[in-house]
Amino acid sequence: MVPLSGCASSEPESPSPVGIWGPTDGAHLELAEDGGLTGSDGCNRLMGSWEDASEAVEFVGVATTMMMCEDVDDWLARLHTGAVDGDALTIFNIDGQEIGVLDRQ
Repeated sequence: MVPLSGCASSEPESPSPVGIWGPTDGAHLELAEDGGLTGSDGCNRLMGSWEDASEAVEFVGVATTMMMCEDVDDWLARLHTGAVDGDALTIFNIDGQEIGVLDRQ
């Protein structure tokens, strides 16, 4: 009798970044299947695109409106890359410093 072997990869597939991250009434991002990005810091809108770069999500050409809003932390406007870990998207600035975490909705 010959043992059967499969072709399955031993490495787990990384979770997809596609979806809505964060509450839609506050700081959030929506990453679309086609690479589009929309979102808000709770006051200003963000738009641009994203790319899946193996271990990270790279945010590309992101623009934001510049309205003055009292008591709004605009940390999300400084996004550069992100990392998906389960149902959390950790956001990093251009220096690689963690600036916030958004939960999958």
